[in-house]
Amino acid sequence: MPNSADLAAFTWLGLLLVVMVASPSLRGSLAGIARCLTEWKVLLSFLILAAWVVGEVSLGIRLSIWNSSFVTSTIIWYVVVAAWSLLSNTDLGEKDHYLTKLILAAFAPVVFVSVFLSLAPPNYIFELILQPVVAFLLASYFLAQHRSEAAARNLFAALLIGVFLVLVGSVAMSLFQDRHTENWGQVWREFALPVWLNAGVLPLIYMAGLVASYGQALATVKIFGGRSRAERFPLALALVWSFGLAGRQVTLFMQNASFEFARAGGFREALRVVKKYREVKSEVEEDDDAIPD
Repeated sequence: MPNSADLAAFTWLGLLLVVMVASPSLRGSLAGIARCLTEWKVLLSFLILAAWVVGEVSLGIRLSIWNSSFVTSTIIWYVVVAAWSLLSNTDLGEKDHYLTKLILAAFAPVVFVSVFLSLAPPNYIFELILQPVVAFLLASYFLAQHRSEAAARNLFAALLIGVFLVLVGSVAMSLFQDRHTENWGQVWREFALPVWLNAGVLPLIYMAGLVASYGQALATVKIFGGRSRAERFPLALALVWSFGLAGRQVTLFMQNASFEFARAGGFREALRVVKKYREVKSEVEEDDDAIPD
């Protein structure tokens, strides 16, 4: 069953949806979001993600780290964390150390703190008041940071730290008071749940980013080359053959040699374009290394 924090979050989300539906200006934005989320590519991504998570859960059952009491938590994690990560982390080609950043985000301290707080959340009314307060403090902190207002940023950071310290202390005290009756095996499984779910979904998110990088590259080929799908296939094969899982390198290559690559006559000519690009890139890097600091 959802805990008090989940119920409070659902309440505020429901109120937000009611306001958006009631407002003519916001209603159009909501309709636009709905259209984007119901496109067949997005729906297919969600279905693949759901099948992947079912596989994770099946493995968790075999390892005795998942049971039926985690159904609600898993569904909430799927919607809030997994689906959002899948939609927002498709810029593999635009970031250096993409996978490293994904791993760091999956195991950031805030993940463990939020899981710990969910072990013994306050009552529903308290959560209903607390959540908008925390949201306001976070928004104010990021706004102050964006405006480079150090004093305001430090103030809001101190307030946030104070709130979270009080909450962590409250949860710790609650767990300590119930230490003799608490099912600690279940507590540890609940604490570990988002950790191994996050770790398990990372390969799929990386592959989604990789597919997006190749898709963008082939879209560029279509624009510059004006080829049919059958004519683009040898070029796509040359890209995969040359770069494999290195989606970042695909993007860098297309940024520098897209026109020449799009005009390649076939698989072998496309490989020659890639080879020439790598030779030029190597020469530039050697020249940069030769320049004294």
